[in-house]
Amino acid sequence: MKKLATPILALAVVILITFPSVSTGAPKYGGTFITGEAADLNNVDPHRGVTKISGKAFSLVCENLVISERDGAPGPGLAESWELSEGGKVWTFHLRQDVKWHNGKDFTADDVKWNFERMLDPKTGSPWRGRFAVIESMQVLDPHTIKFQLKNPSVGFPATMYSAGSAQVPMVAPESVNADGTVTHPIGTGPFEFVEWKPKEYFKVKKNKNYRVKDLPYLDEIIVKIIPDETVRLAALQSGELDYTDNLGSYQVEKMAKNPPKGVVLNMETLSSTLFLHFNAGQPPFNDVRVRQAVAYGINKKEIVESVYGERSMPQNQPLVPASTWKVDVPDVERDVAKAKLLLKEAGYPQGLDVTLSTATDYWQYMVAVQVVQEQLKEVGINIIIDASDWPTYVGKCLKGAFVMGLAGWPMDYDPVFTYAPCFTPQGAYAFLTAKAYDNPELTESLQQADAAVIAADRKKFFADAVKIIVNDAPWVYLGVGPAPTAQGSYVKDLQPHISGLYVAPKSGFQYVWLDK
Repeated sequence: MKKLATPILALAVVILITFPSVSTGAPKYGGTFITGEAADLNNVDPHRGVTKISGKAFSLVCENLVISERDGAPGPGLAESWELSEGGKVWTFHLRQDVKWHNGKDFTADDVKWNFERMLDPKTGSPWRGRFAVIESMQVLDPHTIKFQLKNPSVGFPATMYSAGSAQVPMVAPESVNADGTVTHPIGTGPFEFVEWKPKEYFKVKKNKNYRVKDLPYLDEIIVKIIPDETVRLAALQSGELDYTDNLGSYQVEKMAKNPPKGVVLNMETLSSTLFLHFNAGQPPFNDVRVRQAVAYGINKKEIVESVYGERSMPQNQPLVPASTWKVDVPDVERDVAKAKLLLKEAGYPQGLDVTLSTATDYWQYMVAVQVVQEQLKEVGINIIIDASDWPTYVGKCLKGAFVMGLAGWPMDYDPVFTYAPCFTPQGAYAFLTAKAYDNPELTESLQQADAAVIAADRKKFFADAVKIIVNDAPWVYLGVGPAPTAQGSYVKDLQPHISGLYVAPKSGFQYVWLDK
């Protein structure tokens, strides 16, 4: 089949790619660091954020008990250590003792308990409520120690507190919550303090002068500008309006390779979110597994991700970072147009059918991918009608179940406990991406067994069983991943990007950045 004319990364790119320098000179304090993002936050309540940009922005202000290391593996955050006992049903977390909220109050175990109680309260409307439904009770043992008693054994419980792709479970001070239950000014413990959010314009923070890490941060303030068009973001970087931007397309990189802009440094270490298709399993046609399978057999993942990311793309059926020890060897579905047509016929669609596919215009990857999917499925008899809107609108549709089929991105993670149960069980935090209608007891059992398994080999086996079910049932169809190039001014020093683009991570991130200008 003919591929869309999306440029492939040229060999010349290698000449241009240089890694952000780690300075040997003394860092300079002060300055405003301006970065450009494609999509906006959906709110400034850290317990209600559901998007990657929300997680990235909140990571500047709020910290987690467990945080993602630069390679995506879990590491200590506000908790210095944790241990498991009582057959996997009790986790005890030991908190740092040198932490203060931005309002000057001490951070304590009581605050941690309050945060989880708020997320578990149905009135809060937190998408993380389902993730922590395993918590039976919490007990504050002393100001810096908290014990979680779980309903079921869960070896992966600490991993539910973080994501390799976004800081999903930030701690906020109780004083952040207004009388009506909303949050308009989050108070955290992070390297920067919240200043202002202007929807569709910018998110602004300032230096936390009392940050627990001595001498950090160096910057006075950070402004995250919302600029959906990557061409505009790149032009703003070259003009000096932006100091940093990510989410650059492969065609942008190729263009820069042909005419390298002066004073711009590229980094190719960062990986994109995993592209995936998801289905409303609560109504026709995708409440029928055969129609979902027809889509899976009707697409060619390699063509899709190559059209998006070029020759550095990686088709895959699991959204895990390269460093993950939990990747399993499960064969993927190969394209088979005849089988896809037969499945549609068996499902009652011998003449094919029309399907509306929703996505977000804010991310160029999605817009390229949906066109390739549309072209491929046409051969099967599925006529795709593209419904594209901005990111907040798309997310809103998904939350309401007002979609038929969707295409989006999912952060790459280290531990599958964050991904599979929240997405593929009815009460999961992300079950709205199947309209909360997908339910396979066999899959749920495999995931529960994986989470309760203390021996690593057993845990991996149960995850393999789960992936086999996901590939066959196709509640989602993972497509693949590729490079997510970032670019910055050459005067930006000591910025070592996280593999998934987080703003703050241990030993790397914006808190270490300084400007040599």
